[in-house]
Amino acid sequence: MSFCPNCGNKLDGDPAFCPSCGTRLKAARSQKTDYSDDLKKAAETLKDLTDTPDTTDHYDPRDISENKLMGILCYLSILWLIPFFVAKDSPFVRFHLNQGLLVLIVGIASSLLHFIPVVGWVVSVAAFALAVIGIVYVCQGKVQELPLIGKYKLLS
Repeated sequence: MSFCPNCGNKLDGDPAFCPSCGTRLKAARSQKTDYSDDLKKAAETLKDLTDTPDTTDHYDPRDISENKLMGILCYLSILWLIPFFVAKDSPFVRFHLNQGLLVLIVGIASSLLHFIPVVGWVVSVAAFALAVIGIVYVCQGKVQELPLIGKYKLLS
């Protein structure tokens, strides 16, 4: 079963013209839009955004395994302070403290932008997504920058 692309009328069989509006159907069907190039560009852009430096091999595996809980706390809003005072000497935690602080700043910015329709909501969703990505990286034992904001260093 098909429908006319112009008027939406239900078509029986495979007519050359729509019986309701007269649109030539064979020509309309042959002009299908090819979105494959757009999809490829979108996939490349997404890959560029998420393909951030992974420096896990520069960190001690023992430090990573012992401090995963502290790394997770780095991404949980005000709980960021716990690893800051308890485990800031760990290079693994120090890296994730910086990333978590960036997420916290994005979250605060989203609070300030809530009065602007859509913008505040989008920034809130972005902050949540970045926090989830950071927690996933910690659970995987990765030392990898977050997309978009991870390249900024606030803590040395």
